[in-house]
Amino acid sequence: MLVAIQSIHPGAAVSAVRRELPIHRGYLLGVARAIVRNASDADDLVQETCRRALEHQDQFIANTNLRAWLTSILRNAHRDRLRRAAFEVLSPLVGEILGPETELPADDPDLPAWRWVGDDDLEAAQRNLPPLYREVYALREAGWVYEDIGRKLGVSVNTVATRIHRARQWLRRQLTEAALRRTG
Repeated sequence: MLVAIQSIHPGAAVSAVRRELPIHRGYLLGVARAIVRNASDADDLVQETCRRALEHQDQFIANTNLRAWLTSILRNAHRDRLRRAAFEVLSPLVGEILGPETELPADDPDLPAWRWVGDDDLEAAQRNLPPLYREVYALREAGWVYEDIGRKLGVSVNTVATRIHRARQWLRRQLTEAALRRTG
């Protein structure tokens, strides 16, 4: 059920988010499960999405699609989780490359290196994926399952898995380089 909030009252969008959020929870859970492929992680992602939606409900614009707004929040929450996970992988690498005596400045004690890798870096890396990996990665990010991607592209599920793995490796290298460029 798509819900567009129709009102000229400024507080209507805020109360509508709180009122309509439970209606969209099942949809959000389905999207989250398609993205993370793990029920527990999907539940956590939906919980984070709901928390952010309620925290920022004043930013919802009346007469727009609430489901689309919530889906955007979910995707951003997922990207934030990917960044945190990548930081856990990158952090030791940065120390190795720069040397143990190099101390990285930390504005945010939880995520010190991620100020060097922003949305622009992630989007640029995704745009610059080699063509062989770009389409399969984009379909996977859109929530497609491996079997459907294989059917669409006319390749086996194993080929899809390999291309997604290589795309992720390529992105990891690009983001590592972006972080190192910004630190040096």
